[in-house]
Amino acid sequence: MAPLCRLRILLLLSLLSSFPWPAVSDPLCHPDDKRSLLQLKKALGDPYTIFTWSVAADCCSDWADVTYDAHTGRVVSVDISNSEAAGPLPEVIGDLPYLSQLTIRESPNVTGPLPPALAKLANLRMLWMDRNSLTGPIPAFLGRLAKLEYINLSFNKLSSAVPPAVGDLPRLGALILEMNQLTGTILESLGRLRNPVGIDIRLSGNRLTGPVPPSFGNLNISQIDLSRNQLTGDPSNQFEFDLSKAKFSANLGKLDLSHNRVYGKIPPEVAMLDGLMHFNVSYNSLCGKIPRGGGLKRLTKYEFFHNKCLCSTPLAPCK
Repeated sequence: MAPLCRLRILLLLSLLSSFPWPAVSDPLCHPDDKRSLLQLKKALGDPYTIFTWSVAADCCSDWADVTYDAHTGRVVSVDISNSEAAGPLPEVIGDLPYLSQLTIRESPNVTGPLPPALAKLANLRMLWMDRNSLTGPIPAFLGRLAKLEYINLSFNKLSSAVPPAVGDLPRLGALILEMNQLTGTILESLGRLRNPVGIDIRLSGNRLTGPVPPSFGNLNISQIDLSRNQLTGDPSNQFEFDLSKAKFSANLGKLDLSHNRVYGKIPPEVAMLDGLMHFNVSYNSLCGKIPRGGGLKRLTKYEFFHNKCLCSTPLAPCK
């Protein structure tokens, strides 16, 4: 290349580098979202985890525990965990229309019922509010949030029955309500859940009564924990272990019915569940020979003891 051409190119690059091109920046937080988040912060007592939520800063780029959509600048996720947040969740939470994930957990001073304004969050996919001090019933309006995939309200003080509408959520894959004060029976409608990845149902440590619905046998269950309730019924009839349907057994990794009032026998098909990693039927009224094989081969007497007359390995031989 001739020296003159090289000199012209260098001059052109120098001019381009000094030209005041407009800066490309992230979108600013939508003013409505920022206003709602500041009101949320105030209502929860300015917990320390969100002190960075200041009027001067942009809530998209400068606020901790807030995630936004890079294309729209709208807030899609809020996480207030392990915080000193206090008081009931305010109605302003419903004024974040693009919110898909709401996490307020391990904050024991968060109290009161779930506000009706949550029903406005039509884009909500994850509701994670465990280990707080929530009270009141599980609201039926959750059944209207059709995009919900994950509900975790465990380790609170929620009471009453699980509303039937929850079973109509088309995408729900996890319903985790353990360690509350729930009453009533396990709903037949929960057997309509159809998440293809697998259903995770955890209702342990409540006051639920009655049998396990037969509809649960049609679920693609990855794990189910119904322990420490007051459930009754013969699992060979009330809890369907039908391997011919395949859907039930394919992803089952955990089954815990311990500390209930279940009677009858353990269906022999359980021994064919190779993926079963956790199985516990202790503290019930079961009888008969314990089937062997599959995941049951890994178990000890502690998963079977304190029953009426279960026998065979790992318990005493059958007479």
